[in-house]
Amino acid sequence: MTDFIEVEGLYTALAGANVTARAGSKVTARAGAKVTAWAGAYVVALAGANVTAWAGSYVTAWDGSEVTAWAGATVYARAGSDVSARAGSKVVALAGAKVVALAGANVTALDGANVTARAGSDVSALAGATVVARAGSDVVARAGSYVTAWDGSEVIAWAGAYVVAWDGATVTYR
Repeated sequence: MTDFIEVEGLYTALAGANVTARAGSKVTARAGAKVTAWAGAYVVALAGANVTAWAGSYVTAWDGSEVTAWAGATVYARAGSDVSARAGSKVVALAGAKVVALAGANVTALDGANVTARAGSDVSALAGATVVARAGSDVVARAGSYVTAWDGSEVIAWAGAYVVAWDGATVTYR
């Protein structure tokens, strides 16, 4: 455990944080956070967060969240969420959400949602929803719904819905 205070503008690490910061990264780490930052990454890690940030990624991690951010990903992770974000993806994960976001996916996952998003998909998942979104699909999933969306499909699923959408399908299930 190391306590650092603003060493050459690269990082600020306090309260027992463990930080490895390289290649022009900027890190602020507090309250037992563990951070590894590479290649110009920007990281704010609080409350026991564990962050690995690569390739110009931007990460804000709170409350014991686990984050791996690659290739310019932007991640906001709170409340024990677990996020792996790659290839320019954008993720907001709260309340214990689990997210894997690839290839420029845009994901908002709340309340314990579990999301796998690929290939430019756009997903909003709430209240324990489980979503697998591929190939540019657009999904809104709420209230414990389960959604698998393929090939540019558009899905709105509410209230425990179970939806599988293929080949550009548009589905609204309430």
